[in-house]
Amino acid sequence: MVRIRRAAVASALVVAFLASTAAAPAGSVLVDGGGFGPTRPTALDAALDDARATAQSIGYYGPCVIVGDPQVFFDPADPYGRFYRAQLQASCEDA
Repeated sequence: MVRIRRAAVASALVVAFLASTAAAPAGSVLVDGGGFGPTRPTALDAALDDARATAQSIGYYGPCVIVGDPQVFFDPADPYGRFYRAQLQASCEDA
């Protein structure tokens, strides 16, 4: 009985994980990007540029679209004025 419960719980966790991950459409790739800047928009632009560069390094030269919600962090103590740091996932298409 315990083995059946463990198998059921493990199966439920796998299904939940697969349902929560974003799948990239055929002909595209899902990449991560990170960046920083003095403002939120600058940090997000830098993160998207990083994702584009990552996709291009593996042969995907088409447009990139942000998937999910990007994360932006504020660091008031940065000595170089890069107060915002951003990370995101993007789906980039094959050209």
